[in-house]
Amino acid sequence: MGYGLSADTPAAAVQWGTTPQQRCVRSRLSRLAMMVEEAGLGSPAMIVVGAVAGLDEPGAGLLPEKTLLGQRIVITRTRSQASELKMLLAEQGAWVLEAPTIVRVEPAADELAALDAAVKSLHEYQWLVLTSVGGVEALALRLAAGKLDARGLGGVKIAVVGDATAQALWEQLRIRADVVPTRFDGDALAEALVNKGDVRGHKMLLLRADLAREDLPHLLEQAGAILTQVTAYHTRIATELPEAVVKALQQGEVDWVTFTSGSTARNLVELLGGQSAAGLLKRVKCASIGPVTSGALRELGLEPAVEAEQHDVPGLVRAMLQTQQLRQQQHQQQQ
Repeated sequence: MGYGLSADTPAAAVQWGTTPQQRCVRSRLSRLAMMVEEAGLGSPAMIVVGAVAGLDEPGAGLLPEKTLLGQRIVITRTRSQASELKMLLAEQGAWVLEAPTIVRVEPAADELAALDAAVKSLHEYQWLVLTSVGGVEALALRLAAGKLDARGLGGVKIAVVGDATAQALWEQLRIRADVVPTRFDGDALAEALVNKGDVRGHKMLLLRADLAREDLPHLLEQAGAILTQVTAYHTRIATELPEAVVKALQQGEVDWVTFTSGSTARNLVELLGGQSAAGLLKRVKCASIGPVTSGALRELGLEPAVEAEQHDVPGLVRAMLQTQQLRQQQHQQQQ
């Protein structure tokens, strides 16, 4: 202003431009310093002065506006399963922190022998049931270890839980699932199989995790299936959380935590120090992939901010986007 610019000249300050942490404040030139201080902006930042600062989004040339821009989101899936969720969130501008709460390990020697025997005798079953990507990966590994391939499943119908499991089956074995229920849980799969009339008296092989819920096998046996259950892999709680994640939660620097199973919720609380640590999570928005996960969160005293209608990773991200867009609209209306 000392060089002749009007005090009313549009101005803006952009912090962390071109990154998901980008933040921006706009005002008249005379008020910019005060606005920057009130917003808590600091280095690295740039100042924009002039007509361009009067645009709807002065930082748009640096980073297009995205629904989750600047949101700090913790994902709790196993590291091997986190890539899709991380990619979808990052595409919407989120700053993603990985905090795997589950590790997947090979079953014990006797369980592995039982798995190999089941894989070699797949032709004896009418149905193969897979409830997770982990089950598909275990199947592919044991087929390869036994010098077998997808031809071993010839004549066997395959039922899976979730589009992600169906996609993994196609990508790893080039096999399309015969049954993929529209609701992604074991109850829906059992219902779909019963409705097809392909359960009573039929031999079914269920590849499962060691700690999987008992609902699905119970429902299948109740419907008359001759069911063989085999442990395909073990899930274990991670030994620790990344220090950066713990620090971010303690300092209130996390906006969302995503949960894709009840185990991820229980394990995160345990890794944070037990029930008392749930207080840290009450400061953030919890995003749940479905009703079972939401139930586990509520048992821990945590109310989900969102629950996906479609119980898979894209559905989870979609629910978060809808909630965030609604919050943004409400904020704009209040201004």
